[in-house]
Amino acid sequence: MSSPTLSSILRALPRGRLTDYRRLATLSAGYLLTLVLPRRFDQRALGRLTQSPLVVKDAWVRRIEELMRSMLGAELPDADFRSLAREYCEMTRETEWIRFRAFHTADVPIEMTLEGLERVEAALEAGKGAILWGMSFCENWLWMIALYRAGVPLVLLASAYHGVTSSTRLGIEAVGPFFSAPENRFIAERIVIPADRSRGFMPVLKQRLSENSLLFMRGDLESVRTNYPAKVLGREMKFAPGAPGLAWKMGSALLPMHVVRDGPFRYRTIIHPPVDVDRGLEGSSYIRQAVDHFAALLERCILESPSDWDFWAIFV
Repeated sequence: MSSPTLSSILRALPRGRLTDYRRLATLSAGYLLTLVLPRRFDQRALGRLTQSPLVVKDAWVRRIEELMRSMLGAELPDADFRSLAREYCEMTRETEWIRFRAFHTADVPIEMTLEGLERVEAALEAGKGAILWGMSFCENWLWMIALYRAGVPLVLLASAYHGVTSSTRLGIEAVGPFFSAPENRFIAERIVIPADRSRGFMPVLKQRLSENSLLFMRGDLESVRTNYPAKVLGREMKFAPGAPGLAWKMGSALLPMHVVRDGPFRYRTIIHPPVDVDRGLEGSSYIRQAVDHFAALLERCILESPSDWDFWAIFV
């Protein structure tokens, strides 16, 4: 009887656990590499890596290109989807590298412009807290660096599954905390939605807003309970009602936000004007109109910066 091959062993592992092992290995390798490589070499080293066909594989670029063309071709008929796909893949590797570097220091080697800080300041002056309603661009965490550099303390709401590809114990107890560790350098507090999706965290969120804190909630994720559908790029997406519902209950400002990449190691965090929906509406009507506003803004941001949208990885 022949001995099992490595590939047959890997295929026999539960898929969720296998992806957790891969992510853990990638994070560990990145941690060690940025531990020994001085940060002054980051741009040079990453520039060479992203030109390597082993790091940015042509098949990966082609898949993203085909997906972009199928979803955006009607809206952007003259776009160079090959170049946009390549930019997306390079951005993905670059944000991974920045996460690795942040394992060791908050002084990560990127230029970060922050637009709309005055909107946060105006919202907090009202004394009822503010909610940053985040869109998934540029790995959806570099904005933390912008606010940290501006001296703005931030309360982050994140799932126990953040950075995890499965519900295994390895993922939740090891991979997730390891993945999140670099982010914790830039925030004042992380509030975690438990793996069982229980809602014990909600009173904490309300307390933080009553203390006039700045809270981040991701806007383009589904809830395991109620969702509000809206069209984005001609397709229905489902949006969790948590952020607009909390803003309505607490009277807090609701500020959409996203990040764009202006070039290698150069990013902009954009805090948009507050969602302008009548606070006198009943809760469900307020949420419906706020979600429609968010979905329309999300579509506009995707069309303006298609290579920065994180969701291409989900569709592939």
